[in-house]
Amino acid sequence: MVASGSSFYMDDTNGPQIDVEDLKAFPKKVAEVTRRFSDIDQIILMAGSGSVFDFKDISSSSDTHIASEIATNVTFPMIASRLIVPFLISRDQPAQIVLVSSGLAFVPFPIYPVYCPAKAAVHYFACTLRGQLADTPITVTELIPPYVDTDFDKNFRAQLMERTGGKLKAMPLDEFTEEAYKGLQDRSDGKPKKEVGVGTAATRAGIWWDAFRPVFEQYGVSTMNS
Repeated sequence: MVASGSSFYMDDTNGPQIDVEDLKAFPKKVAEVTRRFSDIDQIILMAGSGSVFDFKDISSSSDTHIASEIATNVTFPMIASRLIVPFLISRDQPAQIVLVSSGLAFVPFPIYPVYCPAKAAVHYFACTLRGQLADTPITVTELIPPYVDTDFDKNFRAQLMERTGGKLKAMPLDEFTEEAYKGLQDRSDGKPKKEVGVGTAATRAGIWWDAFRPVFEQYGVSTMNS
């Protein structure tokens, strides 16, 4: 977990660290941070784990591996949100929770058979949590990255390129970071954006909303992205 200024970052890569699969440690870790940084008004939950394997080949993965991937990508942000939301509500001040999904939540690649549905779950969690917090000063923002040039896929990038015909182009990390940060800090409407799509991921998310927005409006569901 890392706190910087008024922002609070919980992930599995930066120190001080939290084991995203150690659910018993969550309450204590969150309590420590909220006690130390009581004026936190922006929380970014970003823990990601993805791998390439084939369900036709049982030796290419394991039950434990699949469970771990789900725990990192889905269970962690949900439980972290459960612990953080009451704290933010008690402050009764504008605040922002950022959930990080992926462009693959909208257009899944078969090469990532667990990561894609896991990130789709994060997208729908952002929608439902946003609906539950619609009458509070808390904004739920979904950050949607495209394919970014990081070490995330360093062990299977060759496979990815082969299966996509080399057509997939990664966005440089510094370019993504600049665009994502700009979107997260945007207050042009007087409050944080509810969705920050970057690069090609923004296009995919836009198509999804164009298709489903009428359904949300029909039922009056408060999950809108703008």
